[in-house]
Amino acid sequence: MDEVLNYLIAKTGKDFKVKAQSNRKFISSRLKEGYTVDDCKKVIDKKYSDWHGVRFSTGTIGDNYLTPITLFRPSNFSRYLTEISNSDVNKKTNKEKDGFDLEEMAAETASQMATFDDSDLPF
Repeated sequence: MDEVLNYLIAKTGKDFKVKAQSNRKFISSRLKEGYTVDDCKKVIDKKYSDWHGVRFSTGTIGDNYLTPITLFRPSNFSRYLTEISNSDVNKKTNKEKDGFDLEEMAAETASQMATFDDSDLPF
C-alpha cells in the first residue's frame, strides 16, 4: 500500500501523508478485493494522463481529482481500470490494422543512422 501512495506522490508531486488512514483506506480495500499494486499504478497513470493540467467544464482543474479518495473509491476504480484495458486493446487493434509498429521503426532508423557514413554525400 505504501508503494501505491508513494507512486501517486511521485507522479503528482502532491504531499499525501503515507500513514494517514484517510489516504490508506481506499487503497487497502482495493488490494483486499484482489486488485494488484500494478492495477493501482495503471489507474494512477491513466487518470494522470487524462486529468493533469486539464480544466474541466466546471472550471475545476483535473489535478484536484488525482487523490487516493477519487482514484480508489469502489465506484470509480473498476471503471478506471477497465478504461485502461480498453485503451490497450484499441492501441493493439490499430497497430494490427495499420501494420506498423512506430516504436520498432524508430529504433531501426536510429540504429541505421548511427552507422551512416556521410562522407559519400556531395555536399
